[in-house]
Amino acid sequence: MDKVLIFGGARTGTTTLAHCLRHTGFARNKSNMVLDEPLNKPTRKPRIYNNQGLIILTAFQEAKLLHKFIITESPKPNHVVNSLTAGELYRVLDALYAKSSCIKHLHDKILPVNNKILLDYATDNNIKIILQERKDTFSIALSKLMSQQSEQWHTLTDKARKVVDEYEYTAIPICDIQSRMEQLENSQQYSAYMKTKDIDYHTVCYEDFLHPDNDIDHRIKKLKDILSYIGWEYVESDKILQGLSPTTKQYTEGHYNKVPNIEEIYKWRDSLTS
Repeated sequence: MDKVLIFGGARTGTTTLAHCLRHTGFARNKSNMVLDEPLNKPTRKPRIYNNQGLIILTAFQEAKLLHKFIITESPKPNHVVNSLTAGELYRVLDALYAKSSCIKHLHDKILPVNNKILLDYATDNNIKIILQERKDTFSIALSKLMSQQSEQWHTLTDKARKVVDEYEYTAIPICDIQSRMEQLENSQQYSAYMKTKDIDYHTVCYEDFLHPDNDIDHRIKKLKDILSYIGWEYVESDKILQGLSPTTKQYTEGHYNKVPNIEEIYKWRDSLTS
C-alpha cells in the first residue's frame, strides 16, 4: 500500500478526506492508518483521535528530538517544528511514516520553508501527494473565523454537530475576513513549487469534490478517483458514507445567518466582483 501525504489548507476538505482514508484502513483491520496534522502543534490536546498524541511524541523521541520541546526559543513549545533543520524534519517524518500510511498536513500551520521540505521528503520517499485546494477564498475565511469562535473544525461526531448547530456566533469584522483572504494567496506557492521541481501530485479541488451541489454518488466517484491515484482499494462503509454525505457539511446558510453582521459581510463580498 502506497504511503500518502494529504497537503492542503484549513477548510479545504482535508479532514473529510482523512476520515475516508482512515476508515478505508479500518475496513482492512489496520489502525493508525492516518495521522492528523502531526506537525501542527505536536503537543496540542485534544486531537480527533487522542491516542495519536502519544504516537506523535514517540516519533519525536525516536528521532532523538524530544529535547526540542524544552530548548526551543519560542515561548510556546508547540512551535517546535519551525525550529527543525531539514535533516531533523526528515528524521521525524521517517518515524511518523513508520507508524502510519498517511499524514494529513495543513500548510498554513508551519513555515513555508518547512512545507517545501515536507514536499521534498514525500518526493524522495515515493509518497503520493494529494494537494487539496478551494477556489472560494471568501468561504474559507468566513468558515475559518466561525470555527475559531466555536472551536469546532468538523462535524463528524454528534457532539461536534450539536456544538456547531447551537453556537451563538458574534459579529465577524470584515477586516478579519479580508486579512484571511489575503493570507490565502500564499498557498498558491506550493503548486508552483511542485511544478517547478517536476513533483508528481494529484489535485483535489473542494468545489469538484465536496461542494454542497455535489450529491453522494458524485462524491463517491471522486473518492474512488483519489484512491485510484494512491493505489488504495475502495471499501464502502457507513463511516465513509457519513463523511461524504452532504449533510455532514459543517456550515449551511442557517449557520451563516446566525452571524449578526452577515448581511453586511455579504454586501462587502458582492462588492469585490461588482
